[in-house]
Amino acid sequence: MKRCYVVITCLCALLLYGCGQRYDAVLTDIDSLIDVNADSALVQLRKMDCPSSRSDRMYYYLLLADAANKCYDTLPSDSIMHLVTDFYDAHGTANEQVRAHYLLGCVYRDLGEAPHALDCFHDAVMCADTTAADCDFRTLSRVHSQTAALLGEQLLPRQQLEELHLQYANAMRAKDTLCALNAKEQMSTTYEIMEMYDSATIICKDVIESYQIYGDSTSAAICCGRMVSPLINLQRCEEAPLFLDKYETQTDLFDSLGNIERGREIYYGIKGRYFLGINRYDSAEYYFRKELLSTHDLNNRESAYRGLHMLYKQNSQRDSMTKYAELSYETTDAHFREKETDELRHMQSLYNYSRNQSIARQKTAEANHNRLMIIILLFVLVFVLTTSIFAFLYFRRRKQAQIREQQLKYRHHIEKMEQALDDLHKVKQIKDEQATILIQEKTDYIEQLQQRLEEYETLNERESNTLERTIIKSNVYQRFLYLSQHPREGVTRSDWEALQMMFEDHLPNFHSTIYHYCPNLSNSDYRLCMLVRLYFSPSDIAVLTGMTLANISVKRYRLLDKVFNQKEGSAKDFDKMTRNIK
Repeated sequence: MKRCYVVITCLCALLLYGCGQRYDAVLTDIDSLIDVNADSALVQLRKMDCPSSRSDRMYYYLLLADAANKCYDTLPSDSIMHLVTDFYDAHGTANEQVRAHYLLGCVYRDLGEAPHALDCFHDAVMCADTTAADCDFRTLSRVHSQTAALLGEQLLPRQQLEELHLQYANAMRAKDTLCALNAKEQMSTTYEIMEMYDSATIICKDVIESYQIYGDSTSAAICCGRMVSPLINLQRCEEAPLFLDKYETQTDLFDSLGNIERGREIYYGIKGRYFLGINRYDSAEYYFRKELLSTHDLNNRESAYRGLHMLYKQNSQRDSMTKYAELSYETTDAHFREKETDELRHMQSLYNYSRNQSIARQKTAEANHNRLMIIILLFVLVFVLTTSIFAFLYFRRRKQAQIREQQLKYRHHIEKMEQALDDLHKVKQIKDEQATILIQEKTDYIEQLQQRLEEYETLNERESNTLERTIIKSNVYQRFLYLSQHPREGVTRSDWEALQMMFEDHLPNFHSTIYHYCPNLSNSDYRLCMLVRLYFSPSDIAVLTGMTLANISVKRYRLLDKVFNQKEGSAKDFDKMTRNIK
């Protein structure tokens, strides 16, 4: 039934792919196939072209890595998997992030870079949201399983045991019984390494019973082989035959001659120790020598030599005891040198990892320094910009104050000039010598005033010309010039406010001069004054204000009296006097 389901799923996926279905749908079908038949999923993925869409491409590589990992095949490169993890860190769910970091760790595991792999597995655990109802506890249990294996290789049994407990807990939450029992099997081995033989036997018995409950007699029998060594160490050899018999008769690990499959020869040494424990020396010697002859593995040879040494020690055969003690020592020394070489490789891996970490810290420090420099430069830029604005405003106000001061002095001198001329007119009516002297003094004083007024007028004229050019080039003036030529658009309130603000900036004396004799002047009359000052013709003013030409002419005549206190004159006189305001 299971095979039928796999075939149907494969055919459906191929048909959907052949019909041009979207990549994400095809990849989703393959994703559901990975846990059932990883080989078929890997074949399909490798037949596919790499998708062009970024999200589909990342999903494709994620599935390719997962399928290859389950098939013990070559995984994608670490650079590709880094792109995958970066993508899912930015756009993926918590479960997708766990899966991506786990597979990146598997890539580093296969490259022999244990520190990098452990970092990735730790990141995967940190990404998991264990409070969510859809948390992928199955993948999380595999993360802890791989972490435990790497810690075991680093000879860190206590840390390995912690990870195995986490593997078991997550596997149970995922209802993955096989993974949970595998974790307990590994716990038994770890307890034995830690010489906690009681704990090892208790857990191993529990695992055997669990396998039997679930009907997996083969796995139960294989697990029986784990029970023998801790029982021997506890000197409970009488319990061992039951487990030895199940291990040898209920598994397919032995051939018809009783030889165990290659790679498991350490079992001969365990069985030899069992026979040594029950004082069956001939059988013990047979299995020790069988272990010695069946493999060249240093670990097995060391076990065999140590067993023979213990055997001859009990038999009091000093020559043989000494011989195998020396061989055991030499093998242990060779084994130590081999482990030392592995340790050097491990140290080199750690050195490379530390070097990479150091480079990463250096790059981080450089990035922080650059970020700090950018912040400082931005602060300096803001400071300079703010200072420039305040300086501009300060000097503009100062310039405006100087202009107003000059205008006040100019008016003061005009008043003095008018008073001096009036005094001169009165003195000329007196006919005596003293009057002649006074006339001469007043005449000289008037000449001095005229000279000062000419200087002011020259300065004012030069500044006035500069000011007029500035006003003509301004956006506000150009806006009103445009509106005077396009009557349908109309002048808005914001346009009048901008015009008034321009007068306050460039002609600060204009407002005070206009309102001097007429404080209650209306807004419409003041707007008329501003337009006259800017040399707009009556027809342009009519377009901008919406008044008739006749009304504009009357208003200009009346404003001559209101603003300048001139009862005689024409509208053109009002224009002239308004435009003379500097």
